Amino acid sequence: MKSFDGTNVHGDLTVKGKTKTIAFPASVSVSENEFSLVSEPFKINRTDFGVNYASKSIFDNLKDKFIDDEIELTVKAKATK
Repeated sequence: MKSFDGTNVHGDLTVKGKTKTIAFPASVSVSENEFSLVSEPFKINRTDFGVNYASKSIFDNLKDKFIDDEIELTVKAKATK
């Protein structure tokens, strides 16, 4: 996490060695001994990270045997002292 603007978390996501800056809506709470982050569901495009297997946008001959490029993620993190 690089920053939190009160609504969105901004940071870097690395998949298969490829790093992209992303932002997603989340709730963040910080207390004396704990940090907690819970995001709303958000989507990334897997081909942005070089995950091209069965991608309809990369291979035009797949017909109905493709995998969607968009992947829905939810992030939950908790850290305590």
